Amino acid sequence: MRQPFLLAGIAILITAMVVLVAFDDGGMVGGVASDDVASMAQLGALALVIGAGLFATRQGALVRFRQAMVWLAIGFVLVVGYLAYNGQL
Repeated sequence: MRQPFLLAGIAILITAMVVLVAFDDGGMVGGVASDDVASMAQLGALALVIGAGLFATRQGALVRFRQAMVWLAIGFVLVVGYLAYNGQL
């Protein structure tokens, strides 16, 4: 299997979904709000898949770093553009 991190990300999401459904009695899962648990699971799985994508390539570290910086710059421009468009900036 060439994509174990993708499967781990999917397993995180499925486990979080099962926990949220099983413990949906008071809005708390282990002392943490269920919304926070869902958010942590989603962001954790996303970070795992993105991080695995960075290291799955056979390119050098400098090329991966440059590509990551380009994507961060694109995300930054999109966020700033969105905030400027809504008048929050």
